[in-house]
Amino acid sequence: MKKISKKYLIAVLLGILILTSSVSLSAQDSVVIEKRKNHSPTGALLRSLAVPGWGQLYNDKYIKAGIIAGLETFLIYQTAYYWERSSTYEDLYTADTNDVSRNNKFLQYDRYRDLRNQHIWLLGITVFYSIFDAYVDAHLKNFDVDITPDFDDERQDLTLWLNISINY
Repeated sequence: MKKISKKYLIAVLLGILILTSSVSLSAQDSVVIEKRKNHSPTGALLRSLAVPGWGQLYNDKYIKAGIIAGLETFLIYQTAYYWERSSTYEDLYTADTNDVSRNNKFLQYDRYRDLRNQHIWLLGITVFYSIFDAYVDAHLKNFDVDITPDFDDERQDLTLWLNISINY
């Protein structure tokens, strides 16, 4: 029997989770209205915390979900890459006895450690933004206001005045 790799299993589970969460009910109007009433901001927050972009999918913001999921996945990958590189150079640095090559290995270790830390911060900021965005979008899901100005044919002679005064 062939052994399934962990990366493959995680990718399949995340794919199933994302696909099942984005299935929308297109039944009767009453079902859609009831679904909107039960739209939970806390649920969107927790979904966004669990899986990158899931909270945005829950709020029907598909493009934003793709961007956030892609960005978080990229930052997770970069963080893991730089973490592995810094660990490798740290081991090489501690094992080396030659001063010149030891200094070069320390500089490489320091560079990769800084890049790792930078990507960790960027990932944290991105996750916080994702969570906050999903929470706010869920609160505003049923907020339907038309802000277009009312252009009335009878009010064609309106003028706008601007008064600027300078006091000494």
